[in-house]
Amino acid sequence: MDTMDDGGRLVELSAREREVLQQLVNGHGPARFAEHLYISRNTARTHVKHVLSKLGAHSCLEAVSIAVSEGMRLEHLEPVPFGGGGAS
Repeated sequence: MDTMDDGGRLVELSAREREVLQQLVNGHGPARFAEHLYISRNTARTHVKHVLSKLGAHSCLEAVSIAVSEGMRLEHLEPVPFGGGGAS
């Protein structure tokens, strides 16, 4: 089920804003996803502000909750090594 086609709140977002929201759903903050999306941190923060405004959300957590309730899901993420090194 694609919420972009069924009139959900996510339909109000631009393609880039949906990318930003997906990054938030994936648990990344603006500083981290700015690098991933090849944008500045200021641009990332501006996109987040627009997402919050369009969704009527007061926080990133609320925006993520709205996104998940409308069908957006966590993308497959690569595993992060635990402990940063080999066994000692």
